[in-house]
Formats: sequence, C-alpha cells, structure tokens
Amino acid sequence: MENEDVMCDGEIELSDRAKSLWGKTNRVDDTEWLPLYVHMADSAAMAARIWDTWVPYGTKSIISRDLGNDDDLARKLMIFLAGVHDIGKATPVFQAKPISFGPDAESLVWKPEQAGLPMIAGLRDTSHPTHPIAGQVILERYFSLVHKWGGRESRQYACVVGGHHGTPPDKSKLESARLGKTESGLDSEVWKTTQNELIEFIAGTVGMGG
Repeated sequence: MENEDVMCDGEIELSDRAKSLWGKTNRVDDTEWLPLYVHMADSAAMAARIWDTWVPYGTKSIISRDLGNDDDLARKLMIFLAGVHDIGKATPVFQAKPISFGPDAESLVWKPEQAGLPMIAGLRDTSHPTHPIAGQVILERYFSLVHKWGGRESRQYACVVGGHHGTPPDKSKLESARLGKTESGLDSEVWKTTQNELIEFIAGTVGMGG
C-alpha cells in the first residue's frame, strides 16, 4: 500500500481505502456514522463473548467435530464468520446507498471516492445484489483465489455470510451477483484488494492470519 497512511492496531494495518467505508449510520444525516471495519471488529468481539459465555457445549462439540475436534479452531472460525458477515458492504452498490429516505437524501459515497475507490454512476437506487449476497460472492472469491479452496468448500463457509439475515441464499441471486461484478466491485482490482484487506483484518484479529 504505497504512499498511504495506515492505521496500526498491534500488527494490523488498514489503508485509507478500508477505513473510508461506512457500515452503519444514524439514518438522518452524515454527522454520525460507523466505519465498516469498526463494525466488523465489534461483531467479532461480540461473537467471542457469545461463544465463551452462551453457546452450549453440545453445539460447540458439533462444530469442533467437523474440524478434527479442534476446539480452538472451532472458536476462531465462528468469530471469523461473525466478523466478516458484513463484508458485502465493502461494495460500490452498498456504499452508494442514501443514508436516509427521500429524493434529497444524502449519501456517504464521497468518502470511498475521496480515498481512491472508484464508484459507478447510477447505483444510488439499486439494491441488487444485497449485501449478504454480495458478501457470499466476495468470500467465495477470497477463499478460492487467495487460499486455493475448491468451489464446494468455499460455498460451505461463505453461505453463512450469504444467509446472515435469516434467509438462505437464493441460487439465482447468487449467480446474478457473480455475473454482475461491477455492482460488487469484483471487476476492480482496487475494490478487490480492499475487500481482501478487510477480510484479512478480521482473520488477523481472530488469530487466523498467515
């Protein structure tokens, strides 16, 4: 990441591009907003708390059993998936969304644009793909290209992200998202690099980096 300021959290660094993406807003104006990477870190921290204090032993055992009875890996996997559940917000289509309602609603799209992430005109009123669907496709790509996983293995884990709003991913919508790469930033090296960076930020936070 040449010529960029970075945020350092221990051994974790984030570029200006990654820090520019919004994850939550107050739904009124742009005076209060939560960066996506903070929301992701918060989600991972809450998942760790839930695993340690609430998830039943039997449930943990089932997850651990399918990971070679590795209890530590089971915990890390659960926290990782919770942490990356909103990676689909690291996309042009989500970042272009208005933060309130009405034709004059403001947008925070200028933040990623200013940081160097290319945006596409006409996405303001587009809601496809939704961020869970985009998130599954992004995570599938990451697992297959960065870690060389097969398609089946990638889908088995990424579908947790695709269904995190409570609805199993629709096959046709997933295929549409895979083909419509512009909306998800999957035809842009800058967007893909930033998505990878956020995924690896959570992996590092959880202790799954490297």
